[in-house]
Amino acid sequence: MAIRKNFHIAISMFLMVCVFMKLPVCVISSKNCFRRLEEGDVDFCSCDHSIEDRSLSTFSFLEALMLCSMRCSQTASCVAYNFFNATNQCQLFNQTLNKFSVMPGCQYYLERGDGFRMLLIILTDKFNKYRRSTNLFLPFDSENFPSNKPLTITVDNMLLEFYLNGKNIPVASNFPNAKVWNIADTYNMTGNVHVIALKTFKNAFDGGFIASTADNYILTNKTWKCTMNYYDGWYKIGYNDSMWPAARYAMWPTSTDYYPPLSLAARHTSNNQTQLHFFLTFDRLHVKTLSLIAAIEDRSWSTFSFLEALMLCSIRCSQTASCVAYNFFSATKQCQLFNQTLNKFSVVSGCQYYLKKTDGPKINKILSITVDDILAEFYFNGNNISLPLYFPNANYFDKPDAYQLIGNLYVIGVKSDNNQNSGGIIASTADNYILTNETWKCTEKYYVGWYKINYNDSFWPAAVQSVWQENEVNFCSCDPAIEDRSLSTFSFLEALMLCSMRCSQTASCVAYNFFNATNQCQLFNQTLNKFSVLPGCQYYLKRVDGLLANHILNITVDNELREFYFNGNNISVASNFPNAVYWNQPDSYNLEVGDIHVLAFKIYNNEYTGGFIASTPDDYILTNETWKCTLEYYDGWYKIHYNDSFWPDAKLQIWNKDAKLLTYFSPNAKWIIDSTDCRSCLFYCRKNFIGMLKFLTNFTN
Repeated sequence: MAIRKNFHIAISMFLMVCVFMKLPVCVISSKNCFRRLEEGDVDFCSCDHSIEDRSLSTFSFLEALMLCSMRCSQTASCVAYNFFNATNQCQLFNQTLNKFSVMPGCQYYLERGDGFRMLLIILTDKFNKYRRSTNLFLPFDSENFPSNKPLTITVDNMLLEFYLNGKNIPVASNFPNAKVWNIADTYNMTGNVHVIALKTFKNAFDGGFIASTADNYILTNKTWKCTMNYYDGWYKIGYNDSMWPAARYAMWPTSTDYYPPLSLAARHTSNNQTQLHFFLTFDRLHVKTLSLIAAIEDRSWSTFSFLEALMLCSIRCSQTASCVAYNFFSATKQCQLFNQTLNKFSVVSGCQYYLKKTDGPKINKILSITVDDILAEFYFNGNNISLPLYFPNANYFDKPDAYQLIGNLYVIGVKSDNNQNSGGIIASTADNYILTNETWKCTEKYYVGWYKINYNDSFWPAAVQSVWQENEVNFCSCDPAIEDRSLSTFSFLEALMLCSMRCSQTASCVAYNFFNATNQCQLFNQTLNKFSVLPGCQYYLKRVDGLLANHILNITVDNELREFYFNGNNISVASNFPNAVYWNQPDSYNLEVGDIHVLAFKIYNNEYTGGFIASTPDDYILTNETWKCTLEYYDGWYKIHYNDSFWPDAKLQIWNKDAKLLTYFSPNAKWIIDSTDCRSCLFYCRKNFIGMLKFLTNFTN
């Protein structure tokens, strides 16, 4: 006890002398040696779960640090510790660094584990700052260090730079085969491994690299991150590589004829950019995808091993000029070649789909997009793209965002939020590779995995274009414009948005024409009275609040309602008009799908007086002599753009039956029939509401 007490007194006196004399280095004895993990002026702090956490606030900074080090040294399971300068807090860990943060005033020490029992401490004037790790501890014999892992590595075509834990390892002196892809190098890594970083070069042909240690502690696989962009400090421990894409596997033979043996678990790895005759497996979330496109070649390699057959299939596609992708079936070694990339696919166990990587990225396109009212989520190939980072105008319908799409493009998914007024989305790339149109699928219902590549959206309804058109026929107003200008100096999407904004900000504007080819913009202070069908011209109008919400049409027909059309769309009579054959039992139909442009009916009358009556509670729709009726059938008679100007006006009919029936209808509605008051006949009636739309405040595309 006396010896231990005297030893502690000696230590204390030694430390006091060091501090008093401001000596740069003091060496004391300890059970184990710990080294501080730092990089430059950046200190790392473990975020792992500690096995012990205590405050040593009653001791001085130096005493507390020594006590923390001794506490870890004397705890069998302790291999590292955090020490907080300001509070003298000490946290012990039974594992080395898995999760870390950069925190001022926190220092992380890990056990050296060699045969030395010395701890070197640097004292400065302020006693709260430690230098670089090379100055912090005594040198040690790296050959005796237990973390001694030979790394076997080969690069195609050239290894340019190699960094271990942020330190540049000279390639010339440590990797003699850096320029020889088929002869591997072995580098002896000593100490703890935190970060490995490589800079490589590949020519126009296949490239990548493969590396492993004998114990599989280090393996090249998809956990690596790769990029073609240069970033300052990309090789340092503290650099945040979370934005980098994951490495991709490259197809590569494992024969020792190509390079010395590496771990069978290692995978040849490439960056996310693409090269000719380099195939990428289409395997997302462990779902194997099978192309259903007609193959240009289909053969079996059953007499070969799995790997040989896979390589033959890859080589066969590579040497076939028109081949851009192939299926490979693991069990049968069947090989199918395709001259087009994935259009139709299925999820099949044991089938792998590979597509040829081109000389450059599959796409590198700027997508311009705007949503009314709010862009809530955006997915690119099933990956959620951060809105705050990439879509600053997600909440502004009149400010488009631009997002750069890089790599292969399979699926774009958009979740939008619309308020009670009209909304929608418009998007395009400058080369029209991506365009919002009726080929998109839209639904109001949520389905699990709706944004994923392999999700089946075949049952979703097609998107509806909010431009006023029918059966791919675009309507163009022929009314006098209040403003007519060309926006030819802008892109298509920019010009369309400017035209929309111009009308929205002009008090008297209720509609506009937009000409695709010339970016011409025409504004109107009245809705459609005269129109023409012009290719490349789109007509947009302000919505009418009253016409958008729940117009209940009451109708009864004598004798039978055969067909009912709303804006050119056939509304099933059997499903929506149960009383279609009963003249004394009215039906009600909710006109709730957008503006009302045209109503058209096909009616049968027997040998007695017939006709029909209809109205809405607000009298917006009333049967009267403004309707057109004819006994003749004409192609397209029910469509919006059909010209009914030559049809005779409807004839008003005197109602002499059950007066109680009329109470279902507006007193302003009239019983009408065709002009001949036909018997035992089919007749056709329609009402065109174009030109009746009213002014209002809400605007939409």
